[in-house]
Amino acid sequence: MSQIEDSVIPYDLHTKENGRCKLDVKDGLLEFATEIPFLKTDYESIFTQNYDFLSKVKEIRNKFEHKMHGAELISIGRGNMIIFNLSYKIKAKDQWIILYAGEFLKFTKQINELFSKLQNQVASFPHQQDQTMDPYYRRLIRYDFRDFNQIYDSPLLKIVGKTLVQF
Repeated sequence: MSQIEDSVIPYDLHTKENGRCKLDVKDGLLEFATEIPFLKTDYESIFTQNYDFLSKVKEIRNKFEHKMHGAELISIGRGNMIIFNLSYKIKAKDQWIILYAGEFLKFTKQINELFSKLQNQVASFPHQQDQTMDPYYRRLIRYDFRDFNQIYDSPLLKIVGKTLVQF
């Protein structure tokens, strides 16, 4: 979990200041915010709209990374209305944190939208520089990240998900 969330959304938990998470504008793709004007505002929007989810992920990740058995996955729930939820117990605080499928999907769909915009930038770069499209550029733009969202929005997602659970 840590490598994914740290590299996709570069943010830190600043307990010394106020215990809240904040974006790290000098890390990850945000290093290119000067060259890509929409990057900072899009990241800020995604971060703000998913703040509670990202804070929970950071809390769980920190417990796994810094204290062995500091967090324990207690249950994986599923039902008719939701695809799944993950319930973690944070031992030091005797606290429960629940991550819901809807939170994962909302966040992932927004990131896919941002990555799709970045792909459009990458696709136009070789043409602007009068260069041919080399394999690196082709690989980056081969599949539009926005297309993943059609899968996440499909009612078939729950049906496929149920097939992955043991009978």
